[in-house]
Amino acid sequence: MAGTIVVTDSVSWLPAGWVYDSVLEDAATQVAPHGADLADRLRSATTSSSVAYLDIRPWADADVAAFADAVQDGLDRVVHRGRAAFADPGFFDGYVAKVAQLASMLRDEVARRRAARP
Repeated sequence: MAGTIVVTDSVSWLPAGWVYDSVLEDAATQVAPHGADLADRLRSATTSSSVAYLDIRPWADADVAAFADAVQDGLDRVVHRGRAAFADPGFFDGYVAKVAQLASMLRDEVARRRAARP
């Protein structure tokens, strides 16, 4: 099963289900101390809890920014630990590339929202 995160009307992220779940679970852990509601929304969108669909378009700007930061922090940790620490080193490069794609999409959305403020 694959997951889907809708970032904007024209931008969506569609990874394999295990990548999707890994990112959401890690991001939920990262944001939980600062936002239990956001952490719950992330966890409730995993493949084990739902149809693996997350639409962030209606989210508050602060929640999108917190999610973006959590995804980037998670990616940085994985890269820092390296291939040898990854559960299956053969999937490391693909995982990093796919999560980097989401991190970029989220950074772009945060910048777009900030630029749209009066």
